[in-house]
Amino acid sequence: MTFKNSVSPDPSDTSPNKEPLKLRAENPEDLTIISTFLQDALVPFIGMTHDPKTQTFSLLTHRFRWEKNPVLQAGSTLYERINALLNIHHVKNVQKKGLKDPHDPNQTLNLLCVTSEDNTIILTFSNNIQVQLSVEKMLVLLGDQNISWPTHHKPSHS
Repeated sequence: MTFKNSVSPDPSDTSPNKEPLKLRAENPEDLTIISTFLQDALVPFIGMTHDPKTQTFSLLTHRFRWEKNPVLQAGSTLYERINALLNIHHVKNVQKKGLKDPHDPNQTLNLLCVTSEDNTIILTFSNNIQVQLSVEKMLVLLGDQNISWPTHHKPSHS
């Protein structure tokens, strides 16, 4: 796995010149690490694309930056989200399950985890939604896009 970590020695340092997170997964163990960084990412449905010609499935995510410590500002706790692009290569087939309206471009999904079984990569979202990708072999790339913003909301699970 190629791993370039965006965490600086000072986790509250938000200077724009810090190197963005870049991850590559070629096996299930690597994919577990990518899944950890993507937990609770918000995914606009319109940001999901499949290009059969290049066999690439892409997701634009608003990743919660679990690796960054919150900042206290004016008595309020601020966390951070960042745009991150997830590219899955060698995709032969895409199946979407559990979507109430698979044609509604205004949906935003909450990504819970990314797993794999045999030659299938499974994106699991809240509300029992899944996207299953049949792949010839595993090649998954995750990269931050240098556009981040503060948020007061920290995801939680009951």
